[in-house]
Amino acid sequence: MFEAEDGPGGLAGSVIDDEGFTWDLGGHVQFSHYERYDRLLDRALGDAWLHHTRTAAIRVLGHDVPYPFQHHLEALPPRERQWAAETLAAATGRPVDDSFAAWMDATFGEGICALFLRPYNRKVWQHPLEDMSAAWLGERVARPRAEDDAPRSDWGPNATFRYPVRGGTGAIWKGVARLLPDTIVRTGCRVVGIDPEGRRITLADGEVVPYDTLLGTMPLDALVACLPDSSPAVKAAAARLVANTVELVGVGVGLPADEAMRRRTWMYFPEADSPYYRVTVLSNYAASNAPDAASYSLLTESAHPRAERVDRDALVEATCRALERDGLLPRGAPIRSLWHRTLAHGYPVPTRGRDDALATLHAALAPFGIHTRGRFGGWKYEVSNQDHSLMQGMEFVEHWLHGVPEMTYHSPADANRTYHRG
Repeated sequence: MFEAEDGPGGLAGSVIDDEGFTWDLGGHVQFSHYERYDRLLDRALGDAWLHHTRTAAIRVLGHDVPYPFQHHLEALPPRERQWAAETLAAATGRPVDDSFAAWMDATFGEGICALFLRPYNRKVWQHPLEDMSAAWLGERVARPRAEDDAPRSDWGPNATFRYPVRGGTGAIWKGVARLLPDTIVRTGCRVVGIDPEGRRITLADGEVVPYDTLLGTMPLDALVACLPDSSPAVKAAAARLVANTVELVGVGVGLPADEAMRRRTWMYFPEADSPYYRVTVLSNYAASNAPDAASYSLLTESAHPRAERVDRDALVEATCRALERDGLLPRGAPIRSLWHRTLAHGYPVPTRGRDDALATLHAALAPFGIHTRGRFGGWKYEVSNQDHSLMQGMEFVEHWLHGVPEMTYHSPADANRTYHRG
């Protein structure tokens, strides 16, 4: 196994800065659809887990609406509440096409879409919603609750979650790596070339390694760029794969968190005056994520199209101003740490042309023993959580060795049923 970074984890890694704050590479929490996955993580970390109940909200018009938004319209101001309820009742349920935009309009009506769903999803995906497929949704977007149902905040698989006592999310994957023989995993080994005819890969240090069957988890467009003389059809298919870039800003605050802050897990910010779409109170996940009890930590996530470049200093400054305005950072509070990281590949965007592009690429690569899985190797957002990604690897090996059908990558709907067995 060749890992380009200096340690395991990839986008699920963690960093400890010079001030002692632990920063995850995104707002990760640990929940699962697989007993096998849970058992493996139990082996990796033993009982070094903390257990939490989600306390999430959406900031709309200065009001904190409990998550999921569409189940808590009563938290909106009266005029917006009436608008959202009336347009929800009038929603046809019949999308005009297979796009995400059409599905939202038909399912929720104008009010909910205008107040939350459209601005939030534009902010995250950084791609026209009309060009996104609705096929990825599954359990990712809560459906409207029935009129007679009481509001609930426990919707979804991450309503409860667990988190490592120490070391952030990255501690999980360091623990998993320790379960493997030392000779299996080689870190700091970046693949720069793939010879499909000769079945060899070339590493950045010049080493050439033969392969029989290659399972690639590097971004699929980057893998295609490593191939010499790819056909125009393969290059065009890789170019049709869309991802956003995510900017992470961590703010270590030199004050104890107040009672309201200690109750939060994360918040969503759909409106344009906040540069981030999500803020996680990371020190609430584990006390060890902050250096001491006299501090707390906020992890913000912003997104932009991959072609754009962001001024790091301007983003950090805008983030701190917005955190003050949004009431998450007390005005004048001492800042103990400012941390920033760019994730060039943030989210694989489920565009309407994605599946055709993937079919072209898989058909071109498979004859040379090259297969791709994982968050960006597989490029399927609907099965790109940590549990999905690990299970894709396990299932591929079992398919390769024993002919066992792969369920997660090829059957996302089945994979997202809690406790898929196998």
